Amino acid sequence: CSCGHALDEAATHYIHCRGAPGAGGGNFFTSVHDAMLREVANMLRTVYPRGQVVAEDYVGAMSYSPLHRPDVTILDAGGFGVHTLVELTVFRATAAANVRSSTRMGPGGRLVHGTIGAALAARQETRRAGYGDLGQHRLLVFAVDEYGMMSGDAQALLCECIAVREDRLDVEGRHST
Repeated sequence: CSCGHALDEAATHYIHCRGAPGAGGGNFFTSVHDAMLREVANMLRTVYPRGQVVAEDYVGAMSYSPLHRPDVTILDAGGFGVHTLVELTVFRATAAANVRSSTRMGPGGRLVHGTIGAALAARQETRRAGYGDLGQHRLLVFAVDEYGMMSGDAQALLCECIAVREDRLDVEGRHST
């Protein structure tokens, strides 16, 4: 690793590494989150050229929640004053806390493990609950686990982007001929 630590066979060091001196800290999930943030923000800027896309609003101008700031905000994308807040999260579905969140008590008091994606759905709802009431604005939790599985909100946002982009290309194509 660039921090000087020898890597083990499974490379688990990356999960808790804070990086080399001067690298800005963070760990493997932070670097994936930041790369994903850049790509999602760029994609949204392409899809919504009329709506302003704001990434990482740390100054608090978009204070939708006393506890959280969205990673990306699409301002007035639909033209009705409704903003779309995108909260990105990258996590280990196999971490003990996430496995516990996707289990439930089954018949006879036995623990029943959740289905594939249950931890992802639990993470999405936990993040959603943390924002509280957003009024007319909508929150999409763009969650991805370490295996690349995406939350329902992430899939919905990608489908919405495809539909909006196809509509724009269709209109642009008709005007250019």
